[in-house]
Amino acid sequence: MEKTVLYRERKGAVPWWKGLAVAMGMVTFFPLVPLVAVAEGAGASGSASWGVFSNYIWRGQRLSDRTVVQLDTSLAYKGASVGFWANYDTHVGEVTEVDYLATYSFSAGKAGLELGYIYYSLEGVNDTQEFYLSASYDVILAPSLTIYYDFDLGTGAFVTFSIGHSFSLPAGASLDLSALVSVNLKDEVLGDFYNFYNAEAGIGVGVPLYGPVSLSLTGNVSVPLSGEAKDAIEVLSVNGALAGSGINYYGGASVAMEF
Repeated sequence: MEKTVLYRERKGAVPWWKGLAVAMGMVTFFPLVPLVAVAEGAGASGSASWGVFSNYIWRGQRLSDRTVVQLDTSLAYKGASVGFWANYDTHVGEVTEVDYLATYSFSAGKAGLELGYIYYSLEGVNDTQEFYLSASYDVILAPSLTIYYDFDLGTGAFVTFSIGHSFSLPAGASLDLSALVSVNLKDEVLGDFYNFYNAEAGIGVGVPLYGPVSLSLTGNVSVPLSGEAKDAIEVLSVNGALAGSGINYYGGASVAMEF
């Protein structure tokens, strides 16, 4: 298959600490000032998180070859929300991706529906955009079905079905388990084919720290579900996936704040 490059080639390591403080300030702390003010003044709610992870894995693909710092901020009001997410690659010493999101969600009884838009701003390659529709049901295992449609670079769809459950632990902590399977519907960013794509399993522990601040520790594994997916993931991953198997293990820690 022809290789689709999501990131520019790594031409040598840049000291990761250079610019990290600047990136964190621009992407996290500065935007929080107006978000907190708006949320408090308008009766809205918001959240922000900062995490360090072993790798950046997206839909089974390894998009970094060293530790990454990931940042997430959102503001919600009456079912609508806007936010952004960023990935800082410590190997190249810069922000390699910033995603902008807008969503609207509503519920009827235990059923929930969310409509969303994502703009993927990528360093060194073409950006792309997706619409998505997600349906969920608030019962045990919290099943959720999501359809992503890339109407820009990929011109195809990607479908995920996920389940999860949280167990209460002492001192307000929680044990969180999750699983996901996906299908590629000829989204060319992921591979020009129709077939099962990947399965993911995750385990996490959430610990309240102080007031609205909490700590999460997570571990995950992603496994390809078809030969075509394995080949695509190998080609699209930075330095390939583990041992040529298409399998990726990753994990990390993050601190979140709600306001």
